[in-house]
Amino acid sequence: MYCRNVYLRTGLTMPGDGWVVDLGANRGLFSVWAAVSGASVAAVEAQQGFALLIEALAEHNCVRERIHVEVALASGTGTSGSRVGVVSDDQRWMAASHGTLDRPADLSVPQLMAACNISRIGLLKMDIEGGEFAVLAEEEDLSWLERVGQLALEVHPAFGDAPALIERLGAAGFCTSLRDNDGHQVPAGSAALAYAYCRR
Repeated sequence: MYCRNVYLRTGLTMPGDGWVVDLGANRGLFSVWAAVSGASVAAVEAQQGFALLIEALAEHNCVRERIHVEVALASGTGTSGSRVGVVSDDQRWMAASHGTLDRPADLSVPQLMAACNISRIGLLKMDIEGGEFAVLAEEEDLSWLERVGQLALEVHPAFGDAPALIERLGAAGFCTSLRDNDGHQVPAGSAALAYAYCRR
């Protein structure tokens, strides 16, 4: 992640203050990077066993007070994250390395912003294995995107209509650069689409 700079290609920058939201925090590498850079971080991770690892990594790097950890499924306000993407498949969820038998509760970005008193997000990183099609679903009220400065999005075309999702981001005011896993530019309809880098 660090060496390939997978989340900050094409001109995105890590904020030195304000808020970073990390949807799909895993063991906390991106969250801790953001916190060490000076940001406050809301780290959302569905696999319950990763929460302690995030907190331990934050403690080791002396930024525990900067990171708020939420064990939850990133979702829309009306679109459940448990029904879209990798976690919607029971066998895949059961095979997850750090999950438990029960999926956690849904959490939307507006709910997270309200809970953490976040008025603006400097950078939103989203790597939720197809769950982006729940968070950014067509039927959702996406007005909260107006309060996001940058968005680094891992895209999983197998789980939704990627061109339509990219079009919604454009309608929200983002200029978007689309890349494959190796960083090469690709069109929205490409099966190789892996990342969308969005800024204003």
